[in-house]
Amino acid sequence: MSATTGLGYTKVAGSLDPPPGGWVAPSGSNAEWWREDVIVMVDAAESKLAAAGEGHKLRSKDSDDVAEKCNKKLRGGARKTGKSVMRKISEVLKIYTAVEFLMGLDGKGSGLGWHPTFGANICTPEQELVWKGIVAKHPYCKPFRNKSWDLSDVVGRLKPSKAKGDYVIRAASGRMGANRPPSPPPPATTVDDSVSTPRQGTPVDDDFLLEPGERAVSQEDTPAPAPTTPAPVSRKRFSTSTASSTPGPSKRSRTADGLAAISATFSEFTAAYKESAAMFASVLQPPDHSKAALHLVTEKDRAWLKKHGKWRQATKLLKNGDDARHYLNMAELGSSPRKDTLRGELNISDTEDDDE
Repeated sequence: MSATTGLGYTKVAGSLDPPPGGWVAPSGSNAEWWREDVIVMVDAAESKLAAAGEGHKLRSKDSDDVAEKCNKKLRGGARKTGKSVMRKISEVLKIYTAVEFLMGLDGKGSGLGWHPTFGANICTPEQELVWKGIVAKHPYCKPFRNKSWDLSDVVGRLKPSKAKGDYVIRAASGRMGANRPPSPPPPATTVDDSVSTPRQGTPVDDDFLLEPGERAVSQEDTPAPAPTTPAPVSRKRFSTSTASSTPGPSKRSRTADGLAAISATFSEFTAAYKESAAMFASVLQPPDHSKAALHLVTEKDRAWLKKHGKWRQATKLLKNGDDARHYLNMAELGSSPRKDTLRGELNISDTEDDDE
């Protein structure tokens, strides 16, 4: 199916129940993918991917098992194979990435949003201009100009993620967010009702603050202090001859010392600011998918691509952030979907088994 027109399926039955004549036998040479086939595939593959652990890779035996479960509910076309299942997973995940990208445009200043029925909902000339730029860079977005995708929630269950540390980067979307547990609620404060506390603004009785057996002393019981005569002010002038023999710093030296202190403080602030900026830049800067993808394709697929004369085209393709992110995403599922991504984008047709 073309990347610019695909929804992941070509037909819709409208129900997961068997058709009126029952499930059909395989026929023809091409497999058919109904919307209901994709749902059956996701249901069968989800648990196997979860059991694969951190690697999140579907083994060849597991993909064959998923294909057999799809073949037991066949509505038409040829039998599905393990490789066709992996190709379909690769395709629908790429569509999911495009839809998730469009959903993330809300509130980003692009003038576009996401409607649960009408997709990107392009209505105005200004939105059309923005939309043309998006489709030119993200061709998988094209089907959702004015329609939504009814498999987003289903396919989203297959999206791999690795939540580590305080921050999470999801491979399918490149999004980053906090991965911190919620803060515990503050401890409840209990008040002892047996102790009465006077309210603010209420006169306080002196006896309230006394221990048993003590008596409050009123102002009448306290003798007034005797008046005192202030000491006479001395008008004697001190002679300058009694000044210290050590001269103090001059006005110029004091000014220089102050400027030096300001300069030192500013230098400390600059160093602290640069350190903080570098720390936050490493957290807030989007991940460089292209660099990681080029490193991986060099290590895993260089010989295979050179054999087909596609090495230069592959490196050029993976310099695009979206294609690089999808290539890394498929690599987490295994070597077959990783190569299938390049097969589809570079028009490579071979039937050799994967080397991993």
